[in-house]
Amino acid sequence: EDLSWLKDLWPECANQRSTSRFTMAPNGRVVGLLLGLGTFVFAQATKASSEDLSSLRAWQAAISSGLREMEQPSHTMDDVEIPACKSESEDGLRQWAQKHCGSESDFRCRLTILQDVKRFGRYEVMAVEGNVEEALDALEESMGAERTELEQKARQLQQMVDFLESDGQSASANAKFSAAEVDDQVLRAKAMSEVARVRVLLGVPVKEGAAKLDSAHACAYGVIAKPAAMYSGAPAEANPRDSAGEQLAARTDLLVERKRASALYMSSFTSANNRYAAAHPVITYVWLYVANLWAFMVPCTGSGPFMPEASSNFCFIGFLPWWNMFGPHVSCASPLGIITETVNPGASVWLTSSEFGLLTFSPAHMARSSCWMLPVVGQVGQIVPGRMLPDRTVFGSHPLGCSNMEGRPDIWSWSETYLSTENQGYDAELVAQLYSLAAQNASFTRATFFTTSLTQLALLGWYPQSTALQHHGVQLVLQNSSAHLPFKHNEAGSPSKAKVLTLEMMVEGLVWSIREQELAPQDIHSMEAYEFEHIPAEVVADFVLDQKGTTYKDANCQQYARNLMDRILTHGHGLKVSESVLGSTPEMTYRLIVLLAAMALAIGLSAVVQWAVCLRAIFHLRAEGVQKGISSRLKHAAFALADDFACMEGELGKRCGERVARVSRVALVLGAMVHSPVVFWYVIIKRRMGN
Repeated sequence: EDLSWLKDLWPECANQRSTSRFTMAPNGRVVGLLLGLGTFVFAQATKASSEDLSSLRAWQAAISSGLREMEQPSHTMDDVEIPACKSESEDGLRQWAQKHCGSESDFRCRLTILQDVKRFGRYEVMAVEGNVEEALDALEESMGAERTELEQKARQLQQMVDFLESDGQSASANAKFSAAEVDDQVLRAKAMSEVARVRVLLGVPVKEGAAKLDSAHACAYGVIAKPAAMYSGAPAEANPRDSAGEQLAARTDLLVERKRASALYMSSFTSANNRYAAAHPVITYVWLYVANLWAFMVPCTGSGPFMPEASSNFCFIGFLPWWNMFGPHVSCASPLGIITETVNPGASVWLTSSEFGLLTFSPAHMARSSCWMLPVVGQVGQIVPGRMLPDRTVFGSHPLGCSNMEGRPDIWSWSETYLSTENQGYDAELVAQLYSLAAQNASFTRATFFTTSLTQLALLGWYPQSTALQHHGVQLVLQNSSAHLPFKHNEAGSPSKAKVLTLEMMVEGLVWSIREQELAPQDIHSMEAYEFEHIPAEVVADFVLDQKGTTYKDANCQQYARNLMDRILTHGHGLKVSESVLGSTPEMTYRLIVLLAAMALAIGLSAVVQWAVCLRAIFHLRAEGVQKGISSRLKHAAFALADDFACMEGELGKRCGERVARVSRVALVLGAMVHSPVVFWYVIIKRRMGN
């Protein structure tokens, strides 16, 4: 049919000012054509959206299936089910090795990798060279990195599916995805094929140099299971064979994996604290002896000693045990700290029906970011006693968390710094730039892990040499032949020369910058650089996208940098060399020495006061002439302790003056009220009854 008459209608369409009242010439053919065209377009869009959702769900299901398989590794060889190396006992692997592999001097077992793709070498069967125990540690770290990647991807796919199902209307600001992000993930989802596996076996080979293991003397140590398209390597090649047709095992030294196990970025603040506490129980006990000061470390810094998870139950009441609260290395904290463990975060006794007090009945995100640390507010919340809530924060944040103290402006090169929105470890603009680089086949050639001093430690005057006690970040450098990173505020007509991208997780969210030059040695404390043939830009883009919805409480600066470096080492191609440079700045300053001396004095005074109160309370409870019964003795002890403090106040007034005594009494009462809701409510009720 001749549709030339439509040309005459376009000027009329363009002149319409209100699309809601849009009308056209009273021609039935036009109306019918437009209605049919609209119906066809809507149907095609709905069909495409349904296909996209199906692809994303299938990808997510494959990942979930792989994660379940990785939890319980197994393998079948010669129709025989190979058992898992790890049993329920802690020494299960060692016991199995002693039974099947012989003594250490005559160790007959070999670590063998069976792989569908080129993950740890070129061939399908790879025999690991070197010390077996070290190789197992390296492979354990690699499998842990793979597991983390799959968990992050599964979470991100679920978020994207929820977003697409809601048509983007009901999604919050930090749960929305751009069209480019959806298109990229859908394209990858449609490219997903069957699950490819990489198995790690320990066993005795049927003969020297053979690829095959004896099924009667072999066990499955672990497995990596995920869609083949999620691996960076191509399908593995068949092993060469000997003259008899028997497959020969190829050799691998696990160079990348061994470097990962000893890398600087593997150290973390929490693991360093745990190791130090286990090695120095006396110092740890003294630190916990400071009346509940440790309770503020987790909400303020995101790390430190957590409230003891140990608990005992009797009927409907739960309570903290007096021994082994923090494990076998440290028995308990200070005596008054245990009895009145109520510095707003928790209590030593609680009802099993309300383990966390009033916060038990609050939504998780509201409870963790509540203002429980505020004086008075926290005491009101402790009307119903409850233990400390894990993963707690100060108003939803860690004010003294990872931050960069050493950064300084570089006047010799141009740089721009950006902060992500919603305190996330994800930034849509960064993902868009990385997608643009990937579309131009750009890649990075060097990844540098760097550290700087933590703000809170630098303020104390302490610059520790250990990277576990420092802020972590990652720097990436583009290949010379790759396109540049665009400056957002670049002068018109001035070409961008940025080749460097840095990523750091802060309390406020992801901070990323583009620079013309790499960070100078004086800008950082320590560093470890890895040279690759190329790191695809889409690898970094996919990692940042997977962090959507992740905040500082989910991954602090150290965990974020570790996850990113793990992703780079897993998917980077052709690791050439790695180089480490450790800082040599002085570790301690005079400011730190003065503060440590003041803290030691405070600890000593605190210990003397606590034990004096405890001993006086015991003395009054055992005093003669007091009526029998627990309530009578407790009442007598309370009044006797009040008389003791009154005598102390009188003695202080004689020596230092009435004003000093009065101020000291008020400060002591206020401190006790802030410290313990029991004291808080006692003072409130007493003053109320007095009025």
